Amino acid sequence: MKIILTLGAALILSACSSAQYMSKDWAGVGYQEQRIDNSTYQLSYTGSKSFAGNEEEAWSLIEEFWNKRATELCRSSVYQSSELKRLKPCKTFYTMGEDHSIREYRCFLELKGNLSC
Repeated sequence: MKIILTLGAALILSACSSAQYMSKDWAGVGYQEQRIDNSTYQLSYTGSKSFAGNEEEAWSLIEEFWNKRATELCRSSVYQSSELKRLKPCKTFYTMGEDHSIREYRCFLELKGNLSC
């Protein structure tokens, strides 16, 4: 059982540490949009500092992913963004083992704003 938990934890950590373009997953990483009307969305992309060597490089990658999703939603690279905000939401994650539990507090980097196509 301990081997399975260790392998599972290793897979989770490796997935969290690599930058991937994807819809929001169980850990809260990825893009998420809400349609406001036919041509307007609220769009966010959440990542982590582990996406790159430092926080500023991670923000650049998150902005790249935000723009990629905006292009997909608008079906064009012509769109307007507004009210873009850099946020740092934090979450507590729990991992339960046979005889112990681990509590981990992680903060993320989130770019959130409005998109008009």
